[in-house]
Amino acid sequence: MPDLWRAWQNHELPMGSIDQAALREIRSDPKLNALLHWYANFQTSYLGLDTFNAPLDNVKVRQALAHSIDRDTLNFQVMSGMFTSAYAMLPPGFPGWNEPELEQYQNFDVEKAKALMVEAGWPDGKDANGKQMEITIVLAGRSATHEYIQQQWQDNLGILVTIELVDGGVWGQRRAEHTMQVWAGAYEYDYLDPSNMLTSLWRSVGPQGSPRHNYLNADFDALLDKAAVEQDAEQRIKYFQDAEKILCEDVGGIFLNHNLIFQILCPYLTGIPADKNGNVVWRGLDITLYQAYFRNDVTDFRTTPKR
Repeated sequence: MPDLWRAWQNHELPMGSIDQAALREIRSDPKLNALLHWYANFQTSYLGLDTFNAPLDNVKVRQALAHSIDRDTLNFQVMSGMFTSAYAMLPPGFPGWNEPELEQYQNFDVEKAKALMVEAGWPDGKDANGKQMEITIVLAGRSATHEYIQQQWQDNLGILVTIELVDGGVWGQRRAEHTMQVWAGAYEYDYLDPSNMLTSLWRSVGPQGSPRHNYLNADFDALLDKAAVEQDAEQRIKYFQDAEKILCEDVGGIFLNHNLIFQILCPYLTGIPADKNGNVVWRGLDITLYQAYFRNDVTDFRTTPKR
């Protein structure tokens, strides 16, 4: 994949996409930082959980795990502000978004998490026989996000957490077979409707849960089914919001972050209108492709490429 940030620095492109390392570099330079643009992408990252087998079949354990992750530190420090913190599946601005009402079910609260572990029979991460709880996170590649979560669970709850790295093909097969205890999930929308990110992804299709997730909740499924046939738009959204509440409170997954897209634009690239949130961004696949143009002072900025 081409390095669009370096291509931008070499004046080969008027727009460059920004990764975490480039973002740190740009923000440290006031001139470059002034050219930085970003927008919220409709993508959510989360932890998939095996809710059918111990110890994650216990909802109090799942709730404790969700409450023991400091997402703000994760997203704004560990990940350099590349994401916003997530406590639900639907991202900000998406139809049906109701995250402020749902945050309470997975917010960072270590004392609550510890109390839930006591209620679940795992005080300080140990059972009645003194055996330490063990959790395995399966990944297809090393991840600073999940190493941070590993440390959070170990430090806050006393759990022994192992990260298992596997080949991408093996990871995909194991997800399809529902044989991972905890795994890294992410989903970017296909179309602007809650059914895409809730029904298509999380509704169970059999005793193993959904095609991706070891999760089954009859009340959750019933609300999605009602939404599927509801003609009243407001009531339809309400069904989706009620279903998402169940998903969050029952901790079908642990939601971590919503993705942000960062870009750096040359000053001579203009004509792009601000979106409804005031963001001026190059999306490429929408009308901005035909609205953008170069100003006639373009050569003033075409200095010797950086080497």
